[in-house]
Amino acid sequence: MTKAKAGPAPENLEVISLLNQVLKLEYTIVIHLPRITAAFHDREIRDKVLHLSSASVKHADEVATAIEKLGGKAEWDFEPFPDDGDLIKMFEMQVAKEDEAHRLHLECARLAPGLTMKEQFRKMAKDEEWHASVARTVLSYLKTSRPPGIQP
Repeated sequence: MTKAKAGPAPENLEVISLLNQVLKLEYTIVIHLPRITAAFHDREIRDKVLHLSSASVKHADEVATAIEKLGGKAEWDFEPFPDDGDLIKMFEMQVAKEDEAHRLHLECARLAPGLTMKEQFRKMAKDEEWHASVARTVLSYLKTSRPPGIQP
């Protein structure tokens, strides 16, 4: 006989729910970032976009691993590339998502069991501040230089 896998401990349900919100919130658009780098003629901005993408994917892996350690199941959600290819709108949304991810990571740090996990979420919250700053820098570049949008 095989044992049924036990679900998450009741005290972990709230933090698992918050972490799944992070996955659904922040990582919906970043998968498209490597694809749009050609729109950025400024090498420094292009590098920032690529770094934001790779850092966000790393966070997604860390969040999914934390969910599994807590006994939950990661719930991924990716959005299609915006139909209008409006990069300004895309990065406005990304800034808001990074800010909300920062808030959610701080809440996860408050609720997480164990000091190690609390510290992990505090670090991720600090990283989200940097991600939001990068997204704001890219948004400012887009608003001032007006590179052409990328069509899907």
